Amino acid sequence: MSPFRFNAHSLVHVTEEEKDHICPHCNKAFPAKANLRNHIKNMHEEVDYHVCEICAKMFKSKDFLRHLTTHSDEKVEKTLPCPICGKLFRYKSQLNHHIERHNDSGQVFRCHLCNKEAPNKSALQKHIRFVHIREKKHKCNLCESAFKTPLGLREHMATHTSNQILYTCLFCPKQFNSNANKLDTIGTCGLECEEFSKLTTSTFAFVPLVIDPPVYEVEVPQCDYSVPLIVGGEEAKPSEFPHMAAIGWDRERDNGIDWNCGGVLISNDMILTAAHCTQTRGVAPKYIRLGDHNLARTDDDSDPQQFTIKEIIRHPEYRSVSKYNDIALMKIDGRPRLGKFVRPACLWQSQNINYTKTVATGWGQIDFSGPKSDSLQKVTLDIISNHQCAPLFEINRRLQQGIVDTQMCAGYLDGGKDTCQGDSGGPIQVVTPGNICIFHIVGLTSFGKSCGGANAPGVYTRVSAYLDWIESHTWPGQ
Repeated sequence: MSPFRFNAHSLVHVTEEEKDHICPHCNKAFPAKANLRNHIKNMHEEVDYHVCEICAKMFKSKDFLRHLTTHSDEKVEKTLPCPICGKLFRYKSQLNHHIERHNDSGQVFRCHLCNKEAPNKSALQKHIRFVHIREKKHKCNLCESAFKTPLGLREHMATHTSNQILYTCLFCPKQFNSNANKLDTIGTCGLECEEFSKLTTSTFAFVPLVIDPPVYEVEVPQCDYSVPLIVGGEEAKPSEFPHMAAIGWDRERDNGIDWNCGGVLISNDMILTAAHCTQTRGVAPKYIRLGDHNLARTDDDSDPQQFTIKEIIRHPEYRSVSKYNDIALMKIDGRPRLGKFVRPACLWQSQNINYTKTVATGWGQIDFSGPKSDSLQKVTLDIISNHQCAPLFEINRRLQQGIVDTQMCAGYLDGGKDTCQGDSGGPIQVVTPGNICIFHIVGLTSFGKSCGGANAPGVYTRVSAYLDWIESHTWPGQ
């Protein structure tokens, strides 16, 4: 994992006596101020979010009013002049921030503890907070060096030995002498994938029956994965696909929920789905259900967790009149309990997919004219090259460029196996040999001709083509 993630993880091991940030509402203690802020926001504050009727994004009141101006041809005029330089601004907050920078110019911001100069007041405050206030508790027992985090101490200890720390890639045997080099190769989502994969294995020790036996440790997968055999498919096992998410809309006639789309949990609070699942007849979805198997029953040996959608982020180049860039993110209003029934999936990194088959999952129709399935279905599909798939789709108003590189095809050309209505937004996935409990998402169900028809494969959004966009919203700043 990255040093930033390692530092965050190290807070898990802080003792109760060291947690000095107390919640004023419930007296619960936290190791860091950021943890306390998140706790208050999620547990004690009730925030009403506003949904934009034009693009379905969700905002707080202040941000919502500002967002509405982006849909107007007439932008808010800059009418607020700076009294010092005369520059115009649209909002008073922007003007005040600008004036502060005038006041800061010419001043020297010097740390009173070490005399280090900072370019501005904000930088000085950050320097004091991270350099002087946070105590260096992790001390080297070979020299007098001390560090703020276990990661810093661990990397320092390597300088005292001849063996430098190596980081091994989850996807190949390649090793790196630092996490920074590894990050450049597999990206943020690759490092996050490695972290989530640790939830799927247990380490066991065994001793051979010999004199002075050595102790061996092995990692054993802990999941309900079975070799996969939704049209032409079969019912999945509970917890077999713990990353699956059901996306729901309010049903006015009986106050129920219509689960019309699927999605994938890819982080602690982000769902990946198709952009066309962000609206149905002009209405945005409201609910996400994780960890469920049968959406209509409560006795199906599952452990469902339901959340409200906090924010919807469609790809900026998606248009409802087109079949391209059909990808979106949905942020939920809390963090699920990760375990056997709920666990994020990984994202496939390469444009090329070195597999001939993939597994599709969803709660869609079991046949072309049949009802949707209440239980999660799975089906194995052939991955079909774009060269072979493109001639099967006519160019039309919604598919003006034909099948492009940001899309991929999968199905069964003889017919009988396919995704169907209600599977939209759900994943097609592969399993790598390194860990059979972790699925790598290669595509999202987008559209097709018919369910299970001959020479009518489904078309999927190719996830690897959008990794930069996904990472920028899911793990910003990493």
